[in-house]
Amino acid sequence: MTMVFAEITPVAPVRPRTRQAVTEGGLALPRGRAADAGKLDPASMAGIATSAFRAHGHICNVMTHISGGHWDRVEDALRLILDPRAGRSDLTPLAENIVELLSADAGVTGRIVKPYFATLMARLLPADAAATLCAHLACLSVEAGARTGPVGRCGR
Repeated sequence: MTMVFAEITPVAPVRPRTRQAVTEGGLALPRGRAADAGKLDPASMAGIATSAFRAHGHICNVMTHISGGHWDRVEDALRLILDPRAGRSDLTPLAENIVELLSADAGVTGRIVKPYFATLMARLLPADAAATLCAHLACLSVEAGARTGPVGRCGR
């Protein structure tokens, strides 16, 4: 039996959850009224942050290591961290580890991740929303008992 190419029915590709596009080291940020108003929900911000972390060589390696290669867990942890209603009791061990990295002023990874994340949030959110998020992160860091130094400053 010979198969003619024209007889093959194309199958629509099955895609996992949508992700933000990361191309050539650049991150495609949200556009439109939601981005302008700083009304990104924690799930959207977590997806964007996860994409940005995956695009960065060192951060990607560290997050892959601490999550055991489960990037869906990294995104879930970031969703918890970025939720303004979240407190210490809501954090998973992975989320606590990520909070420590996002708040660290010491160590190679902390010195890379903290400003990278602060810059990303400053690009995503208006200044007041980014400052509120940084304050929330500082509170989570104190609550989680981050071991790596002062946490009162977020980027800027």
